[in-house]
Amino acid sequence: MKIEQVEQPSLFVAEHQERNPRCIQDIMAYPYFALSKRRRIKPMHFASAKGDIEIKIHGLPEFGIASIYDADILLWLATEVRRKYEKTGTINRTVFFNPRTMLKQIGKSKGGRQMDTLKSALLRLSTNFIRTTVRTEHQRKEGGFHWLDNWTTAEDRKTGEPNGLWSTTLNDWLVQGIVQDRNILTLNPAYFRMSSGLEKRLYQIARKHAGMQQFGMHITMESLHAKTGSGDTLKQFAWEVRNIAKEKGSLLDYTVSVDQYGDTEKVWFRHQSFVLDATSRKAIH
Repeated sequence: MKIEQVEQPSLFVAEHQERNPRCIQDIMAYPYFALSKRRRIKPMHFASAKGDIEIKIHGLPEFGIASIYDADILLWLATEVRRKYEKTGTINRTVFFNPRTMLKQIGKSKGGRQMDTLKSALLRLSTNFIRTTVRTEHQRKEGGFHWLDNWTTAEDRKTGEPNGLWSTTLNDWLVQGIVQDRNILTLNPAYFRMSSGLEKRLYQIARKHAGMQQFGMHITMESLHAKTGSGDTLKQFAWEVRNIAKEKGSLLDYTVSVDQYGDTEKVWFRHQSFVLDATSRKAIH
């Protein structure tokens, strides 16, 4: 698929209309981002049990690994690129946007400090290097890329305040996933307002794998730990997940529960449209 390079006469400027965010299923299925706002220097590594999927992520020590909060920027940009594609059939990798509007729509304040936070996020997204075998079904291939190929800001020299459109160019791997109809899902509009990195990641997994299936999905605590990319020990991670299930019981559209099967602890995600009897496991809709 040919990727259109945006030139000055055909600038793609985000319309900034309120809409449900879109996310690539590949990103929802596998761990690409740190869950904490604390700087993570240690590289991330994920390998599937079958050995067919492997992901390695490295960041510069100065900036660290991009967090799941930084990923909100990618989701917002992906939504804009997808909207443009659905409307015109044109694929644009470069998006021009008002930073204040972006921050507002992803649930961040518009203060001066947030502009610095946004630039720091852009630095992480453009310097993290991802090596992955995702999307190589017929033969094992490994590819590498940065989330963002480049970005620019426009600020007043005296005040440092934004005084024009900012821009960023997404990499080919990301854009190809955005325009594939079967590779993108719509998220709950309240997703951007979720404050916990772990809860955001658990919601992604539930949305991807449980979806609207009547019986949802279940996964062992150990597998879930690996799938989230959590930097915590399995013991600490399990405690946090149990606490979410006990204190909240749901993450936006999905209920969360933890069950014990002999020596195996499993986590269940189910869409709230279904009420599941915990004893019979029969769905009542």
